[in-house]
Amino acid sequence: MNGNRLKSECKGSDSCILIFSVTGETDNTSRYRIRVFKGRNKLFSNNPIFDTVSPGEFKYYWFVSTGAIFATQNNPDWFHDIGVGIKTPGADVDMYVSVFDGRYPTEKDYDFKSTNLGAEALTLSSEDRVFKHTNPDSINPNQGLPVVIGVYNPGNVIAQFSVMERSENLLGNIYSLATNESKTTTLNRKNQRSADNPDVKVFRWYNWEQGNFQLQVKALQGKANFYLNFVGETNFEENAFTGIPINKNDSIWYSNLDSYD
Repeated sequence: MNGNRLKSECKGSDSCILIFSVTGETDNTSRYRIRVFKGRNKLFSNNPIFDTVSPGEFKYYWFVSTGAIFATQNNPDWFHDIGVGIKTPGADVDMYVSVFDGRYPTEKDYDFKSTNLGAEALTLSSEDRVFKHTNPDSINPNQGLPVVIGVYNPGNVIAQFSVMERSENLLGNIYSLATNESKTTTLNRKNQRSADNPDVKVFRWYNWEQGNFQLQVKALQGKANFYLNFVGETNFEENAFTGIPINKNDSIWYSNLDSYD
């Protein structure tokens, strides 16, 4: 229930009590959790929250995923990118996420986590195994999926950070590349495509061992622009999604590819 609905229902009252009930409709034992979330720490898509967290403590944020509710047979896929960026030099945060039951995630009790040194990022999607094997009477993303994000400070200084959720398909899916994998992508001819309205494909590769590497990209037909950026320990202030390179101004390296060269 949103604030406008509360104001209309509780008009002229100094206080308002919400009364609700939970009913059991079978002879089986049931266990459930009821939790009321405050609006001030709710995440809205593409609207980052800026906050601080003290050493050894958590800050919590939440949203309700409706991706599965609005999925159709022709368009069954849905996703949520969640990212945390650090603003305090020398600080670090970790991210823990719980789904389905509204519990506050901790270092030992969570469903997903990102514990890199620097910016944190993870993706919840319809491709995750946990969302494919559900109980329609309990764990069912088609009924709405509460997502709780815990930002934890493992360091010894107060950390200023930003946390953001992105569910709109602004840049298309982010494709994860494995080492030694080769991927060919085709963009069909489209009259509406232009420099001001480009088609963008985003790829991600993890340099887990932090070693030297070679990256080869080649235009097989036509022309395209290639932009490269990275997120890690040396640029800890970047949020994992605001760091996506889409032009030469937000890239550390770029190249104009032409199959005729």
